[in-house]
Amino acid sequence: ILLNTKNKPVGYTMRLVPDAIPLAQILTKIYREREGVTLDIMLKLIQQMRNGIQHVHDKGLLQVDGNEMNYMVTKKYDNVYFIDVNSYETPHYPAEVLMLSIRDWHVETQGNRCIWTTNSDWFSFAVLSFYMFTGIHPYKGRHPQFTNMKTMMVDQMKANVSVLDPQSIFPKAAAYPFDVI
Repeated sequence: ILLNTKNKPVGYTMRLVPDAIPLAQILTKIYREREGVTLDIMLKLIQQMRNGIQHVHDKGLLQVDGNEMNYMVTKKYDNVYFIDVNSYETPHYPAEVLMLSIRDWHVETQGNRCIWTTNSDWFSFAVLSFYMFTGIHPYKGRHPQFTNMKTMMVDQMKANVSVLDPQSIFPKAAAYPFDVI
């Protein structure tokens, strides 16, 4: 924690992880096949993320914005690092921002404020884990019931219609078979 001259927290530093890459970079099937990122490697990263999220919860905090841009992975794909931790929700600091693609749209609200829970964190983790296993976001398919391109993903998330729905269309060649999960 960085402190000012009055000993008040004003920021934080993190250990440098040389040659780390954003988790988002390794999600696609093309990247994984080119770089040799196997299903076993992804499983180990997912397990590390699960343990990290549980640790956050054990400390009485919520991750809230556990999207693919808030993790870094070592070049050997053997460690995952949580970043953007200053946006976590604490008992005295509400989380305000998260990426729509991992949001639990069924979370309770009070006015304009969402009431995040450990369950909403686990929802985000499930979305990201699915993506890591299959190479496709679970709500990025095209379903005939949802035609507005601007709101399609969010609409499908709200209706619980994922790429597992038989009517969803997505580029099959870009994803691994769902039985890899």
